[in-house]
Amino acid sequence: MSVYSIITVLLYFPAFLHYLWKLPSWLLFSSLSDLSVIYFYMVTVNFIESIVILMMVLAFSIVLPARWFRDRFVSKGVMLTVFLLGFLIYLGRYMWPETPFPWGVVRLSPLIFAGIVALVFILDEIPFLRKLLEEIANRFTVFLYILIPISILSAIIVLFRNLF
Repeated sequence: MSVYSIITVLLYFPAFLHYLWKLPSWLLFSSLSDLSVIYFYMVTVNFIESIVILMMVLAFSIVLPARWFRDRFVSKGVMLTVFLLGFLIYLGRYMWPETPFPWGVVRLSPLIFAGIVALVFILDEIPFLRKLLEEIANRFTVFLYILIPISILSAIIVLFRNLF
């Protein structure tokens, strides 16, 4: 739950801030039902993304020996999530229609991933940082009480909207 709370905070809140940023201009030409549908789709996509990222971290934990990753799952999972999402945000900043595709960064992705994994294992040996990340992750679980029901409700609405 602690790792999932970090994932949700890193995905939901930037999307929500982007939604709030665009909301004043959308109010000029969209109805309240259109705005709520946009919000439900955004939350559903964030919900699916967060589940996929959590499954990747869990798969990483299953593949590696227990004493390497599973014993300190919260601290290593949080670091892995933050670094991987940070790299994806960095990569996404350079993918615009008017700019060339960043093949250099894509070709270096396996090396970057190996560096991220090595950094996770190195930084996890610092007791203060490990304890800090575990405490932050535990405090962020309070957001799950809000985000999970909203996510499930929006997924049901999106599913119902697309089926009927």
